[in-house]
Amino acid sequence: MRKKIQLLFILLVSLFYKGQDNSIAASVLTPVAYQTGVPDISFPLVSLPATKDLTLNFGLSYNPNSYKLGEYCGQVARNWSLSGSNFMITRKILNYSIDEVEEAESAIWNDIYYYNINGEKGSFKFEKIGNLNSPNVIIKIIKLTPSNVNIEFERETIYSNAKPVKSFTITDSKGYKYLFQNYDLTVSLGFVYAGYNIRNNFYVTSIADQSGNIVATFKNKKYIRDAIEGGGDWTYLPESITTKYGTIEIEHGNSGLTFDFHDRYYFKSFILKDQKNNFILKNELEISNSSYNFFDNQIFGLETVKVNTRILNYIKKVDSHSLPIDKIIFRYNTNDYIKYGQNHWWGEDLSHLGIFKSDNPNFLLYGQLKYIDFPTGSRVEYDFGANVIPAKYNGLPLDKNTISYIQDIKNPFKFTDPEIEYLKRTDSIAFDSKISKKYYLSNLQHTPNSRVYIKFNKIEIYSAEGGSTDPTLGPLPNPRLAYKVKNIIGTDISGPTIHNDEIETQFSTYSYIVPSNGTAFIELLGTGGNGYFEIYEKFWSDPPYINETTLPNSGVRIESVKYYDKAENFNPTDPLFNLKKITNFNYNLFNNVFISSGVEVPDDQKEAVIYNNIKITESDKPGYFKYYYKTALDYPSYEINDPNYSYMTVWPNYNLTKKGILDKKEEYTIYNNINERINYSYIFPPYNGAKQYIYETANIGLMYTQESYFDKITTTSTSYDSSGNSMTETMEKTFNQDNNNLMSEKRTSADGTVSETVYQYAAEKNNTKLLGANMFSVPLEVTQKQDGVQTGKLETRYDQSGNYFPSSVQSFGINNVITGEQTNDIYDTMGNVLQTTNKAGVPTAIIWGYDRTQPIAKIEGLGYNTMLALMGQSDASGLEIVQKSNQDISSTDNTNEQLLRDALETFRKKPEFKNYLITTYTYDPLIGVKSVTSPNGFTEYYFYDNQNRLIRVEDTNHNVIRENKYQQNVYTN
Repeated sequence: MRKKIQLLFILLVSLFYKGQDNSIAASVLTPVAYQTGVPDISFPLVSLPATKDLTLNFGLSYNPNSYKLGEYCGQVARNWSLSGSNFMITRKILNYSIDEVEEAESAIWNDIYYYNINGEKGSFKFEKIGNLNSPNVIIKIIKLTPSNVNIEFERETIYSNAKPVKSFTITDSKGYKYLFQNYDLTVSLGFVYAGYNIRNNFYVTSIADQSGNIVATFKNKKYIRDAIEGGGDWTYLPESITTKYGTIEIEHGNSGLTFDFHDRYYFKSFILKDQKNNFILKNELEISNSSYNFFDNQIFGLETVKVNTRILNYIKKVDSHSLPIDKIIFRYNTNDYIKYGQNHWWGEDLSHLGIFKSDNPNFLLYGQLKYIDFPTGSRVEYDFGANVIPAKYNGLPLDKNTISYIQDIKNPFKFTDPEIEYLKRTDSIAFDSKISKKYYLSNLQHTPNSRVYIKFNKIEIYSAEGGSTDPTLGPLPNPRLAYKVKNIIGTDISGPTIHNDEIETQFSTYSYIVPSNGTAFIELLGTGGNGYFEIYEKFWSDPPYINETTLPNSGVRIESVKYYDKAENFNPTDPLFNLKKITNFNYNLFNNVFISSGVEVPDDQKEAVIYNNIKITESDKPGYFKYYYKTALDYPSYEINDPNYSYMTVWPNYNLTKKGILDKKEEYTIYNNINERINYSYIFPPYNGAKQYIYETANIGLMYTQESYFDKITTTSTSYDSSGNSMTETMEKTFNQDNNNLMSEKRTSADGTVSETVYQYAAEKNNTKLLGANMFSVPLEVTQKQDGVQTGKLETRYDQSGNYFPSSVQSFGINNVITGEQTNDIYDTMGNVLQTTNKAGVPTAIIWGYDRTQPIAKIEGLGYNTMLALMGQSDASGLEIVQKSNQDISSTDNTNEQLLRDALETFRKKPEFKNYLITTYTYDPLIGVKSVTSPNGFTEYYFYDNQNRLIRVEDTNHNVIRENKYQQNVYTN
């Protein structure tokens, strides 16, 4: 009984508790890569600096495998996610239990957490050692993807045996800390732990630098479920992000009550403003609601489930007056006939074919991105196909080209292979029972018998006619319209058994085997009505067949990308006339083109496919490329006796191999002659049982593995001429097992010359200051050698006690002779360098304006404090040029900018500075430099269009010295 309750709980959790942003998980599980078949489809939205070396970049990315049947759309729309600076941790519950309440020592914590911090993505899990109620319990984080971030967490006590995570802090390798202090809350509706509050999505609230200063603040809007709907739940969406440089404002949309609460709200637009709240740009997302039905096994039997979803129609850039500047339009695949398998009738019940079930590839293909229309009028077309692996039967390879298999494909009594067989509409029959009650199937295309399906479209149902005064006859029958197929051979899809009921539903669950001579007919029953029948027949593609089969739930892959010319030249009757380029992807084995190279590999949540072989052909390039990949299955695993589990599989370095690793790349000419071959070899660390942890996959179960990085990666490149002569070059890269830092690169050229670059970081230099701030990936010393002799070195120091900014940079030549040096003597609190000194001891003072975000004057030969003393100031904020720059608040306000330029010119000509070289600058913050005046007094002026693109540069006399022209936009409505 407990097992049934647990099963019910997991189903309820899957219905009411789903990660809001599935795309974060998808980008980790199925990343953009040739071996996964996921193409790079991404678009920038806005960027905002936070510090000198940290910029928050927001964009959109499309992953065709991020959306799964019945799951949430996430923060944007189906298969779309916020990329770059998503700043979110989302959790996936993998079994019926909730990690933080599983107190028994033997209970395994399996939930997976996925994160995204400014484009760095990864996943992790918790490992519990001991009983939760024990004071000696140990809970630690296991990183499931190679990463050099540091992840910390804080827990709080809610129930006696439940201590959920309150917050996360992720520190990147530059020392920036991302504080995740807001979280979604979902009240569990399961029978087990009913009413328990689940926290699955965590949101960044601030980013701190190495000194603990807040450099970015996130304001997250909290949405609380209406009390009528059950209350208790809440969810967040980022509403604004603020730094010293400006603000990103995010508008939200509401999909309405038909959506689950945690999937209801989404990103609607992104607005970038400078530090004076001036409008810079805005990108609007046009998103519409959609829905579909699918047939699946639910808790209490078989039923059709309606799911609401969202579609991203376009990205529109607008100016400060909301007038459109350009628009990128997205169109999706809604064709009735899909390449693999049967037809779709969206919203209808074809459960007997399984095409509405989550394991059918058609469901994944329907609604996938098909076209992108760009503002210039050009178009890109994407053709996706289902992921496939070699066909097998009872574990043995299946040959679909045998006579018996082909006969089964053509047999109307069988529906053998949805990869080959499909439905096609062959007739549409209008009916009206007042005219006739019999309609013959006379346009069938297969002989002597055909397998047909009937879609029953009712337009009007007639009431019963007539009546009687005899009360014993009872009332007239209720209006009813049904049909029955007559003169059939069989209906049972497993054989010729006749099973023919009256059908009243819009689409029945039966197919009919009927003679093709026109003798079979449809008879109307009931009180009658009018409408039409759509007749579909079983068809099949012609042999030879590729011996492959679709792996359920594994997603899709890209098969071709087509690039078209501008829309004004588009010829709808001959699309190839406009085709400028096509890239084709072939995933079959190189040594057997009739077999897929797909490999089913273990994964966190679902079945996954990695392709061993990919051939890429680009129409605008001669020849083609071949890529060879290895999967985790190509590397050894073994079993051990385990006191807790009898035996366990040990799979070393699984985190490095589970997404496939490149083994070889080849480039061929159009004549199949090889141009270049690149081989990759990898050295893994030895397995360390002290670092092992328990990991669970969808199709393998529990196993032991360890966190690890590559020790060494060697690349061997061999190029060939037309005569077959070759030259070989090798590159070796070594890495630190503690933090994945690149330690050395050694290149051996074809003539035997060995060039080497060696890197040292805080750990190697024993820099406790940087190590304490988690700045372990910043190179402090880079040494170059040739044939073992040092030829150069670059050393960066961080010696100032009050900050974590570089204090000096020195370059060395042969024999360690100093060839260059710059000392950064003074910084402000924002990390702006106020004074530098070169090797000769000559200082340069830098004055920062625009609220300390842009350098407005550079004085060579003068110290910063000396400059302030000459101007009678203790701080640069008192300088007129700084004050004028702070008042230059708008890109459209030329008056203040001219006042600033006048003040800069006066500053330049002060007698105190006659012996120094001065360069001055003006800006439109977050857009670009507006003018630069060199020490000789010559000025260059920079001009931008309404999209903030540089259009021309003028000299002192306003003569145009450079001009940029851009293609005219077509889609502006």
